[in-house]
Amino acid sequence: MHVAGEDLDIGDEVAAFDGATLVGAVVISSPGIIESLRVLNLPGQIMVEVQVGDVNTELNLSGFSPGVYFIDIVVDGQRKKTEYPMQ
Repeated sequence: MHVAGEDLDIGDEVAAFDGATLVGAVVISSPGIIESLRVLNLPGQIMVEVQVGDVNTELNLSGFSPGVYFIDIVVDGQRKKTEYPMQ
């Protein structure tokens, strides 16, 4: 996973990067179908949960407070999870 100049490991060939058109947007892409994803805050509360069904998706996190969040992605039946620092 690649976010704002840092590589974050969430599995082979799944990438995430800051959106070019919207501050706070995170673009996630994978060679496999992204079935679903969730963004959780540090205490574990689900902040965003979406069903995707595509190889690319964009999340708008512009309203989120600075802090550490977790992105939990299911790609081709396999769950991948990583920390995502919001500044």
